[in-house]
Amino acid sequence: MSSLDDDAVRAREKEQRWRAAEEAMARLRENPDEWAEYQAEAEQWDATSADGLDGLPYERPE
Repeated sequence: MSSLDDDAVRAREKEQRWRAAEEAMARLRENPDEWAEYQAEAEQWDATSADGLDGLPYERPE
């Protein structure tokens, strides 16, 4: 397959993945209980960004 074909296939696959993700989020929003659970979990993950750690790795070998 040519490089152009490979690029087209990759672009199509990427588009399909994003569309599937958007559809899944739309279905999630339709269910209030599941949406609330998702938001609560997202808040827990967001809290990890305030853990005081600046970045990885914490100590870099020179």
